[in-house]
This record gives sequence, structure tokens and C-alpha cells, in this order.
Amino acid sequence: RSGTDAAILNEIIEINPERLLDLGCGEGWLIRSLQKKIQCEFVGTDGSRRLVDYAKRADAHNTYKTLSYDVISNGGLREYGLFDVIVFNFALFGQRIEELISATTAQLSERGVLVIQTIHPWTVQGGEKYEDGWHMETFSGIDGRGWQPVPIFLRTLESWSQFMSKGGLSVHRIKEPIDPNSGLPLSLIFCCQRQQLA
Repeated sequence: RSGTDAAILNEIIEINPERLLDLGCGEGWLIRSLQKKIQCEFVGTDGSRRLVDYAKRADAHNTYKTLSYDVISNGGLREYGLFDVIVFNFALFGQRIEELISATTAQLSERGVLVIQTIHPWTVQGGEKYEDGWHMETFSGIDGRGWQPVPIFLRTLESWSQFMSKGGLSVHRIKEPIDPNSGLPLSLIFCCQRQQLA
């Protein structure tokens, strides 16, 4: 919590948005934490109705909707307007995400920032090659949460950069929260904006 959670909170607080969309919001912890720090209109979406129902019960002041990434990729966000920050906080682990990012980018305001926090590709262990590909994440660095291993698609830094550029985004800031005990990166945070046409 003092590492990756604090990092994403600090990043968004620094941007100080007026409207924020949390995609893959889960049970809504990020929005609930942010509303204690900034004045903002918050919207959270997740593909799990159970998690969205939990978020609604825990926070009656903000908007939470059950939306799958397939629905979002096909224009499901249009009715919610534009946002100054759209965030994927450990919620972007699929291989084919081009249409999702394109649909998401279209909902950024003129000053809008897309913030992505993901697993740092350098933390892959077990002799795996440093390349794009599927990886079984065990969450071994997270104590006491009872996480089950899940397959995720990891991208190299070069691949992330190329992906953003092809998607019409410019990466204007990268953060790598460091574990003070091991000295290794805990995560990777990208802050991106739409490319400006010359």
C-alpha cells in the first residue's frame, strides 16, 4: 500500500482532475481514497457486477457501472462524456487492447491524461525471457491478500512505447515505484496524452 497504492494516488492528485474515470475499478478503493484528497467527479466501471455492487454499497456518492472491456471498445463510454484522467490501475493485462485504448483515448478531455499502472516487466522471474508474452502472475510480493495466480500479458518497455505511439498517445511521464527493501521496481506507471497534430 505504501508503494503502488501511494504511487497511483500521488500521480492523480498531482494532475488534480475535475472528472476521473477508473476503468477496472474493482471494489472502488481508488475512488474512495481519492475523494478524501481532491474535489472531483468520479466514475468507476468494472466487468464484475459483484464488485460494482460492493463499490456502490461502500460509496453512494459516486457513479459505478458494470461495463465489460468489449462494451467499452464498442463505444460504451460515449454517454459518460470526457474525462481529465482515465486510469487503468493494474487492470490492463490482456493481449489485444488496441480497440479498448482507442475508445478510451477518445474520451479524454483536451488536457486529459491516461494513467496506466501495471506490473513492471523487469520483475519477471523464473528464467523467463524479457519479451512480450503471457506470464503466470502469482502475486508473491503481496502478503496476506489470498490472491490466486492468473495469466497476464506482459509487455516490454519498448513494446509499451510503440503501442502508445500507434494508439495516438504520447508518454509524457513514467514512474517506477521502488521497493525500499529490495531496491527493485514495484510497478510501472505511464502518464499519456493524445498526440498533438502539427
